[in-house]
Amino acid sequence: SAPKPGTAATQAQAREDADRAMNALRRVVAAGFRQIDLLRTDHDLDTLRSRPDFQSLIQDLEFPTKPFAD
Repeated sequence: SAPKPGTAATQAQAREDADRAMNALRRVVAAGFRQIDLLRTDHDLDTLRSRPDFQSLIQDLEFPTKPFAD
C-alpha cells in the first residue's frame, strides 16, 4: 500500500524528488541556462527556494561573469 501523507516514507520521497530536481537545475545552468528571473518566479520551483543549494545556485547566477571588467 502507498505511504500515508506526512509519513517518513513520503517525506523521504519528497527529499529525493527535490534532490533530483536540484541536480537537473544544476545541469541546465551548466549547459547555459541563465534566466534567473524565471528561477525566482516559476511556481514549479516554490518547494526548492528554501533549500541552501538552490539559494547558492541563485547567488552564483547573480555574480557577474566578469566582475572586474570595465
